[in-house]
Amino acid sequence: MITYLTCFLYKSSDSFIDRNDLLLNSSRYGPFWICTTLIFIAASMGTVVTYVAHKLKNKEWNYDISLMTWSAGLFYGYVILVPVSLYFILKYFSAPSGLVQLLCLYGYSLFVFIPAMVSSFGISVYHCPTPVPGK
Repeated sequence: MITYLTCFLYKSSDSFIDRNDLLLNSSRYGPFWICTTLIFIAASMGTVVTYVAHKLKNKEWNYDISLMTWSAGLFYGYVILVPVSLYFILKYFSAPSGLVQLLCLYGYSLFVFIPAMVSSFGISVYHCPTPVPGK
């Protein structure tokens, strides 16, 4: 799995697309777990940010489970719909491609968003405005 992820993080002469052995024998669970990790990180960080914002304003905070279901639907839908539509477009133009290969390729390419989400969380908490006493 590390080999798959490094192919997306570092541009090299033997990328994921060029290495046919990785494309044919890629792990089918990797895209699912990457997408699930993105959903968990987005939901947990969104919850923490809203909690901190409510506490700074001295307001009552309630967890909204609909954010989690929207997040899961959005991520899983995006991970499935884009490769499937690309598969049908490539089939229309008679280009050789496999649906599982496209799903794996697109799913593994989303790995770069995990560090981006974590770093954006740190920025959003750091720049959260503090309340001014007396206002």
